[in-house]
Amino acid sequence: MLSITNEKVAGFAPQWAEFRGFSILFDGPGNCLRPHGELLDLTCDVGGDPKLGFFKSLRDALDRLNPNLLTTTYSFCPLPSTSYHVTVWDGGNQENVTRMSDEQRPKLEDYLAALPEAAMRAHELTDMALASLLVLRRDWGVEFQFDGLMIWGDVVMVARLAPTDASQRAYERFVAERRGLNASFREKFGIGASEGYTPHVSLGYFANREGAQLAFPCLQEWNALFGERMRDLTLSFEHASLYGFTDMATFFTSAAPVSESPL
Repeated sequence: MLSITNEKVAGFAPQWAEFRGFSILFDGPGNCLRPHGELLDLTCDVGGDPKLGFFKSLRDALDRLNPNLLTTTYSFCPLPSTSYHVTVWDGGNQENVTRMSDEQRPKLEDYLAALPEAAMRAHELTDMALASLLVLRRDWGVEFQFDGLMIWGDVVMVARLAPTDASQRAYERFVAERRGLNASFREKFGIGASEGYTPHVSLGYFANREGAQLAFPCLQEWNALFGERMRDLTLSFEHASLYGFTDMATFFTSAAPVSESPL
């Protein structure tokens, strides 16, 4: 584990490794996009937008666990709250590109290498996602509530979400559409998201498995703190968009309809 003995050092700021890909994410709620040329950067203003109260409470709960202690004791690297989001569907990325056929792999490799500019152009790999009702429908009306803190695969700590009773039907329709896109994408490209859908907000990553395993016994105590902070809060979404990313804290989407590829 990391330790600090220099009295002039208070903590460590994580540096995120390059990891490129594209996914469908829920948009918003509230002020979560900032213009950046022809792109919109995911930048959630949790401190200034009251619509982002759910994300702000997640950040505040994590702060109560003492971020410096989390880093030095458990090698935990918290994600910036500006990057908080809920993934709808995972497309192609640097990890699953190796599972594609020799014929299909170069298409994804070229797309990933061209990010973020590639997010502004049409591409065979993203056309199917853009044509899905997951993106085209603008009134999903899906609402989530906090369902517990989890550590997945000795890698990432997430706030798991569950649909509220009021939005259960909308959620089921949404999951069915996700299942359809995933099946079609797998049939054509050989890769896709996990079959089951577990909505969540990623809070940060562990730099090593030892740190994650050391943190497991603390989950019950941490869950009690998060549960108290998140009680009665909900997170609502109406629509989703296709986003690209170059690391786990840098997400962006096209600011205009995706243009035709010159190729």
